[in-house]
Amino acid sequence: MSGRSEGQRLIEPLLAADEVRRILKVSLATVYNMAERGQLPCVRWDCIGNGKRKPRTMVKFKPEDIRAFIERHYSST
Repeated sequence: MSGRSEGQRLIEPLLAADEVRRILKVSLATVYNMAERGQLPCVRWDCIGNGKRKPRTMVKFKPEDIRAFIERHYSST
């Protein structure tokens, strides 16, 4: 027994843009551009700056969204 009820699922870790880049075999800029255009759904949140570091937006991806993207664009021809 895992200790979880039947309805509960384990949450998969989010993927970093660099991991998505490796999976899709594209550039990092392409991953960010696809996320910006809405082609790749993503999770975004603001990270505050620290000292001289500027605030930035974190962008992560759900593994199931990347799988769905690949399936939608899969062609056997």
